[in-house]
Amino acid sequence: FPVTIGVVVDENASSFVNILNIFPNPSSGVVNVQFQTEAMANITVEIISGEGKKLHEIYSGNHEGLQTYTWNSNLVDGVYYCRILLDKKTITKPFIVKQ
Repeated sequence: FPVTIGVVVDENASSFVNILNIFPNPSSGVVNVQFQTEAMANITVEIISGEGKKLHEIYSGNHEGLQTYTWNSNLVDGVYYCRILLDKKTITKPFIVKQ
């Protein structure tokens, strides 16, 4: 099935965020979220379903520079989203789980 991969970025956040990578994609269990900011920020990293339901919070707290957050998922096959909340900005990126 065709899958469209993209990044939805708040215009104000685009200058603040350097890197947002999710790998491997597709994932068969372990999901790595690599995120970089230019300055110290308080962030929350969440996994949400295609319907927008919060499934898991991977990390919440201070973040600076380049960090990788690892999560062992138990999700069924499908398309999910990683949502990063920082200040008043939201960055969302899709990823695929295929066991």
